[in-house]
Amino acid sequence: MTTAHDQALNTLRLLANAWKTKAIPWVLIGRYGRNHQFDNDIDLVIHPDHFEAAKRTLEHVCDCHGWSIVQIFRHEYRSFAAIIGQEHSGQWSFVAVDISPEFRYDGKLIQSGEELVANRILQSNSWLYTPNDRAAFIYYLIKCIAKNRFSNEAVEYFRSLKVDHYQVTEKLLGEEAAQHVKEWIEQSTIIDAKPINKAYRKKFPKTLSSRFIELRRFWLRLRKPTGFFVAITGPDGVGKSTVSQKVLQQIKPCFRSVETSHLSVRTTAMTKAPPVVAPYAHRPRGFFGSLGKTVVLVARFHRLYWRWTWLHLRKHGLFWSDRHFADFVADPER
Repeated sequence: MTTAHDQALNTLRLLANAWKTKAIPWVLIGRYGRNHQFDNDIDLVIHPDHFEAAKRTLEHVCDCHGWSIVQIFRHEYRSFAAIIGQEHSGQWSFVAVDISPEFRYDGKLIQSGEELVANRILQSNSWLYTPNDRAAFIYYLIKCIAKNRFSNEAVEYFRSLKVDHYQVTEKLLGEEAAQHVKEWIEQSTIIDAKPINKAYRKKFPKTLSSRFIELRRFWLRLRKPTGFFVAITGPDGVGKSTVSQKVLQQIKPCFRSVETSHLSVRTTAMTKAPPVVAPYAHRPRGFFGSLGKTVVLVARFHRLYWRWTWLHLRKHGLFWSDRHFADFVADPER
């Protein structure tokens, strides 16, 4: 069976060959090393002058190999992610390809596409391009700071890069931040994130332009959310939860976040919800009791939608419920 690593690597190789034919310069960004294992998420930067051609070529490669682009959405200004579905022996698997003409976070430009592509190096396999060690260090350090993720995996990756950690960080963020980063990487100490975050905000402040870009991105998500929500309904004991679990295993990789709910009137996830008494086992409430219960259900469903479902739609996520508003219509007296 093809592993996620092999599948992602093969997808990237085919894209690389197509871009080479079209003379489209690109570079793989993110944590990459000799023993790196690709998962199902590939981050790429394309030279801005070739960005549109790269997108068209991606679609052409998918058509040629019978792949399906099952979801496509923006996640930063000008950047987009494509979820590619691939069928193997009746089983579907998915690879997420993030393509951008630059490295931008929170609306702020961190590294330009021209800079990353100009400093790229060709790996020993003769087709994979990665940034040089200095550019790779800056990219991943800023990403760790921006997302506040200072993990052991990051330390191991930084140690594999042939750069002076202190010197590069000092030039980028100043002496105090450089000393903290050096001790964290070289001595595996617990890092004090406050001075580093302060230096990061000083180096990359929020400007009017970056705020506008973030507002524009937020508005596009509001106007056209690309997430998905599913509700499955039916009598108790017919296998809704079993079907839900099997389907979720197949389609989870299509989405950046997955949330589940039971009965659709709760604001807690299915895994956190207490046991629910079968609604069909209750005694009839009568006309006025049923009417009151209907009003409560309508209010709770609207609350659930805006607090859970809509948020996942906006964030390109999946919301799955094993009951639905129409469920109580099956037995209106209860």
